[in-house]
Amino acid sequence: MQIMEIQDLVKRFAGHSGVSAMRHVWNDEAARTIHLKGLAASAAPMLFSALALADEPWRVPVALFVLNDLEEAGYFYHDLTQVLGEGRVLFLPSSYKRAIKYGQKDSANEVLRTEVLTRLSEASKLYIVTYPDALAELVVSRDTLDDRSVRLAVGDTVEIPQMEATLAGEGFERVDYVYEPGQFAVRGSIIDVFSYASEYPYRIDLFGDEIDSIRTFEIESQLSRDKVQQVSIVPNFEGGAGDEVSFFDFLPKGSALAFQDYFWAHERIEQLTIDNSQLTIGSAMINQPDGNNYNAAHQDSLLARHSSSTLDSALAAPRNCELSIVNCQLLDPADFLRKTTDFRRIEFGAKASSAVHATVTFDTSPQPLFHKNFELVEQSLTDLIERGYQVYILTDSAKQAERLKTIFEERGSNIPFTAVDKTIHGGFIDNTMRVACFTDHQIFDRFHKYNLRSDKARSGKMAISLKELSQFEPGDYVVHIDHGVGRFAGLVRMPNGNSTQEVIKLVYSNDDVVFVSIHSLHKISKYKSKEGEAPRINKLGTGAWEKLKERTKTKIKDIARDLIKLYSQRAQEKGFAYSPDSFMQHELEASFLYEDTPDQLKATV
Repeated sequence: MQIMEIQDLVKRFAGHSGVSAMRHVWNDEAARTIHLKGLAASAAPMLFSALALADEPWRVPVALFVLNDLEEAGYFYHDLTQVLGEGRVLFLPSSYKRAIKYGQKDSANEVLRTEVLTRLSEASKLYIVTYPDALAELVVSRDTLDDRSVRLAVGDTVEIPQMEATLAGEGFERVDYVYEPGQFAVRGSIIDVFSYASEYPYRIDLFGDEIDSIRTFEIESQLSRDKVQQVSIVPNFEGGAGDEVSFFDFLPKGSALAFQDYFWAHERIEQLTIDNSQLTIGSAMINQPDGNNYNAAHQDSLLARHSSSTLDSALAAPRNCELSIVNCQLLDPADFLRKTTDFRRIEFGAKASSAVHATVTFDTSPQPLFHKNFELVEQSLTDLIERGYQVYILTDSAKQAERLKTIFEERGSNIPFTAVDKTIHGGFIDNTMRVACFTDHQIFDRFHKYNLRSDKARSGKMAISLKELSQFEPGDYVVHIDHGVGRFAGLVRMPNGNSTQEVIKLVYSNDDVVFVSIHSLHKISKYKSKEGEAPRINKLGTGAWEKLKERTKTKIKDIARDLIKLYSQRAQEKGFAYSPDSFMQHELEASFLYEDTPDQLKATV
């Protein structure tokens, strides 16, 4: 069946009367606050995507979308990236794993935050998605970011000792191999560095003192990914640089702010500020050198202003103890109100603030709940088609679209619909354009998840081969694909021209030694066997390991030959033809809770 690209579907919405009205109102500078009323489910991200893909696109340098919480922001970001891709859409998370008051930083989120700041300094026409907890945190100023960023380009002259000193001065840690942000490694004429503004580390290859090439590379395989001409290496600004500013100060003039609920965002930032101040006060009281001499009048005034269970629990702690709390620099709620008035604002939630200058009304409704009841699905779709609606089923899997078509055919419905190659979080019906955008995961009651780039950065933080290497102890048995079983003897430095290079030392029989570059990590694995059974160490130069591999290959070929013969005999035998799967089987398969992985899709028919 033919499958439409989601961009083609969104371009249809570019001609929507509501989109035209929105563009007309935006061109009126007097309309400082605009309310987009009646946008249900994922209609809002589809609308803003249509504005970006229209023949006359929405002319704003940056659009900042502020959702109510992390989950809603994640799904909004997912819907935008499905249409516009990750290059134009950025996500600004909180730098903390949990609530700010617990003080647990997440390095993957810090990478995303720094990347957003760097991209804002270098590019425009960006969509940025965030939520109040992330906006509440102050960020480093643009001047500090520019001053402390190390910019390199192909053809630049670089002296390795000076670069090492620069990176170390900015807080980068020198390691044997990089696997997380804030690290760098030097091997001969190659510098590996993991910037806090990049999802992948950079590999800078020098020819003499001149940069010959710059590439990103995979942590796990150490293999190059993309070639780039210039990079910005940004350090970690954790702890602040002393001149923190609001994120709004980074936005260029003429940017648009789009809030799901403006009042809620203000209230949330206000609550975060109160929580942070209570913890700060509690910590100050606890850490007084002499509690009896503490200014009682001052304490009473603080308690009167900040009485809460959080403060009570802090005061109940023993004096002079260390609290695992964070004194984070947060945006003042009054500054939030003041700075947001410097920009034009769009509100697309159910409630609007009192200062709305123009309202654009849309007539949309969310996708009905079917709970896998195909009688309801057929009734709903048939009714829509009879009323002249065009039905689109959005799915990330072509197989799901085929299953749905088969189910309708076997039930005798033959409902015409157009499959779309990407899905969104919430299906909706647009009564103005007479279009129904339904999602397969809602039809089959499947859980729909969103993925952030931080998930990829976090999963790549410690690649399995590097993780195993870091867990090796001298004396552990390892297997080298070319030399066989040996003992791990640690990482050592060896001269390489005018510098040194880290290599892995493996010891074999008769104390023979093999040095392995960390670029050949894929050739080494930890020896695994039954408990208590020590392997026989191989002897270099005897050919025993090669003979063992040849014998193993021969046995594998024998097994493969037997399997081919077996399946050949089975193919010649008369089989039993089962009846084709009914719609009930297809419905069961389609409603499976989890999505197929790419490998599962290849392995199933």
